[in-house]
Amino acid sequence: MIAKDYSFTGKKVGILGLARSGLSAARLMLKAGAYPFVSDYSKSEEVIQNGYILNELSIPFEVGGHTPRLYQDQELIIISPGIPQKSPIVEEIKKHRPDLPLLSELEAAFYFNRGRIIAITGSNGKSTTVALTGKILADAGIKTFVGGNIGIPFSSFVQNTTPDCIVVLEISSFQLDNIINFYPWIAMILNLTPDHLNRYEDLEHYYSSKERIFMNQGNEDYLILNYDDPEIQARIKTAIPRTIYFSRLRSLNRGAFIDNDKIYIQLGEGSPEAVMGIHEPGLKGPHNLWNILAALTAATLVGVKVESAARTIQDFKGIEHRLENVGSIGQVKFINDSKATNVDSVYYALQSYKEKLVLILGGQDKGGDFSRLKPLIEKRVNSIILLGEASEKIAQILHRAAPIRFSRSMKEAVEMAYELAYPDRIVLLSPGCASFDMYRNFEERGKDFKNSVERLANKKVVEHV
Repeated sequence: MIAKDYSFTGKKVGILGLARSGLSAARLMLKAGAYPFVSDYSKSEEVIQNGYILNELSIPFEVGGHTPRLYQDQELIIISPGIPQKSPIVEEIKKHRPDLPLLSELEAAFYFNRGRIIAITGSNGKSTTVALTGKILADAGIKTFVGGNIGIPFSSFVQNTTPDCIVVLEISSFQLDNIINFYPWIAMILNLTPDHLNRYEDLEHYYSSKERIFMNQGNEDYLILNYDDPEIQARIKTAIPRTIYFSRLRSLNRGAFIDNDKIYIQLGEGSPEAVMGIHEPGLKGPHNLWNILAALTAATLVGVKVESAARTIQDFKGIEHRLENVGSIGQVKFINDSKATNVDSVYYALQSYKEKLVLILGGQDKGGDFSRLKPLIEKRVNSIILLGEASEKIAQILHRAAPIRFSRSMKEAVEMAYELAYPDRIVLLSPGCASFDMYRNFEERGKDFKNSVERLANKKVVEHV
């Protein structure tokens, strides 16, 4: 066990993984006076490029495989979130050094933090809620840092935090698997739905990882939960005293809720305060009302006035790769929802548009139940285009829900979708799968989609000249 006042100075620290989190952790350890050693099994372009940076910092590392040097003489290991708990190298470390502490990058950064933390997890909506919460706070004049699983490692900015700042973090279950002392002032669980079953033994292990977000909280901390989520209601019976709910479906005595098509917040004494109508936010889609209610609750706890929060919520249009309108070719609109890496995300995306859709699905399977999409696809989808490793599996499940075609590349998928969508439908990339079969991450997949749309638009312009 590592004490809360643990010092890394002079310690030998093994770092497992050399992507964004691993590189940031190595830099943090070097600044803290530790002796980091980094190891990555991959020799990807990103890993090689990060290796050049480590060379410039004189930090030793290895790529293309792991050797015992990673754990033999180290005093602790920092593990990047992309490394599964059951991976061979983790099992090897536990076998040869069962005494060696394994810390997530989140946990390691936490020891250097001086601000108050709002930590947000859930199966869906994390990035949007983190970005919106951070924007509300920043617009209200509060010194704010935003990061975590959203793409900016906590360790990359933690040394800039101050006692008067708020740190808003997106937290994945992978990051929570190896925490010891980490705790947020405000913890939030947006929802619990099946995901990452390619990495966890079962749903119980996945959900239990999510619940670790509040395991170290005390009486002065807050836990914000979705009242409408059946799994949260069934599982989280006893939590910290200051638990606050948000709900789209019913009025609450305390929390954020919707009543008669208006958003309300009620945290103190007196009557609930009306914030705005449900059609006023910049974020569209019924699922985003949950994200808005959650962000509003956290911001109000921090002390943001309702008027200020309402202005930001009205102006906030969303984040890249999440139901992002990337333009139109003629009357065909293209929507980039590459961040939809599980079935539930696709489920909500399909409810966000009234027009008929051409849906691009597929990627690396995560064990999701695509049969759940059948009723919505039958009602809203004109055609499905499948891409990636999971194509055959998805086709077997959805073959009667809508006509299906297969594509070998994003470029081909976009061109095919345009022909099927013409003249006035929407092409929606909402894969419902991980991206690692074809891309480094969902961002790269989304950019490929946007580039493919741009190339097609240019081609159509040339054809009409």
